[in-house]
Amino acid sequence: MDNEKLPEIESKNVREVYEIIAQHFSQTRYKGWPKVEEFLNGLENHSIVYDIGSGNGKYHNINPHITVIGFDPCYNLLMEAVHNQKSQNVQADGLHVPVKSNSGDAAISIAVVHHFSTFERRVAAIQEIIRTIKVGGRALITVWAKEQKKFENEEGQDLMVAWHLSKKKDPNNPNQPEEVYQRYYHVFIKGELEQVIEKVKDCKLVSCGYERDNWYAIIEKI
Repeated sequence: MDNEKLPEIESKNVREVYEIIAQHFSQTRYKGWPKVEEFLNGLENHSIVYDIGSGNGKYHNINPHITVIGFDPCYNLLMEAVHNQKSQNVQADGLHVPVKSNSGDAAISIAVVHHFSTFERRVAAIQEIIRTIKVGGRALITVWAKEQKKFENEEGQDLMVAWHLSKKKDPNNPNQPEEVYQRYYHVFIKGELEQVIEKVKDCKLVSCGYERDNWYAIIEKI
């Protein structure tokens, strides 16, 4: 897995797209999910938390008594986190997080694993999360659910989801076409996230469920 080339669909329809839409995306992603805030607020004071696939860093200042460090391959999203959250961020691939094993107290990976295009890469992504945290440390993972209403008429689980990039209208060109970018998602069905977690070593499932169109799981390193 270490030598595996980044699949083209992830390069073109995840990384390249997010570099382009980063600022607009960040403007629409400012409100935190209560499930994530509950997890972060439940951690012990002085905990070191890794946010793997951190995006614009909107969860980095939820709990002032912990330190959250963000990791994301998208440079422009990291700059949104630096400017808006004043947090610590590192440009890194989610399969190769540049920290020592067993160094974090906890981790979160919010709306990230569904961007990996194969079962093996999704397992590897969660395995890497487990590697980074200490024994007894917990991680919260969320993924988009196939069961949400907007996907009810879609066939299959590997989908392209359009992002309509909002730009200021040019008065001299009122018919200027809207820019649309396609993002790749593997949307999860009931029980699938648990099946991925079953393949992860040194890991046990603590809890899981469905909330706000997402499947989530809390896992613990053993």
